[in-house]
Amino acid sequence: MYSFSMAFSPLIILVSAGGAILGIIWGAMPGLSPAMALALLLGLTYSLGTPYAIAFLLSVLISATFGGAISAILINIPGTPDSVPTQWSGHPLAKRGQGGLALGTAITSCMIGN
Repeated sequence: MYSFSMAFSPLIILVSAGGAILGIIWGAMPGLSPAMALALLLGLTYSLGTPYAIAFLLSVLISATFGGAISAILINIPGTPDSVPTQWSGHPLAKRGQGGLALGTAITSCMIGN
């Protein structure tokens, strides 16, 4: 019961949201992988407690994977190696004016898959 209440504490949610924002920005930049994001953003977790650091790093990893889909769909350059299949189907949709549909499908698939 303690773990469940800690998972939904306001500070955990805030730290996870910050990690998600950084992860999406990181993943949207072509050539920067989610593993590189974990390695370089690890320094931000030294002052945090263990549950907060784990929540931060998990949100960075998951959101960086989605962030790669943004550049894959919109500019036809995959941000992460995982986004190459998204590039194949998402960029033609974006060229037809359905980029929002492709991004919505990508974020929904990432949410369900994770």
